Amino acid sequence: ISVVAGGQLSNHRVRIDGESLFTGGVGVGSAGRAVTVETKGVERREVSVTSANTKVCNMTSVFSNPLQYSGLLHVIAGNTNYSSGAAANMAAYVLLVTKSAGVSAATLASSNGLTAGDDTSHPSFTWALDAATNELRASPVGSTSGTFSFYISAAGGANLS
Repeated sequence: ISVVAGGQLSNHRVRIDGESLFTGGVGVGSAGRAVTVETKGVERREVSVTSANTKVCNMTSVFSNPLQYSGLLHVIAGNTNYSSGAAANMAAYVLLVTKSAGVSAATLASSNGLTAGDDTSHPSFTWALDAATNELRASPVGSTSGTFSFYISAAGGANLS
């Protein structure tokens, strides 16, 4: 419960996966709002990426609120399905994704693996967020081209409402 000099605030809560766990937990003043912490699973997508700005995933499948969200995305990309049993060319990306009324972006925080685009089967991409459609978009680097498997999970994601 939030405690302030004048007493207790009761209009606040923290929600994890839509379940209110703490009444009176987050906010400033009597008109405080909830923060929803996202703990969704991994989104898997098979996408043909042969040109710039290819839709990989809609962010509303990762973050519930399509109007405003922020969090780290861990994206694993490979040239074969992860569960196929075959060795794959792999790359990993950590993106800071934020959508707000003022500015929206997907910024690369870190990457490793086959990210230089030296071969068509290398999962080498730059990333962008289309704020109007909530789409995470990939553009191939170098000679990258073909169908890739993407595994996308959010870490530290929060919806503000």
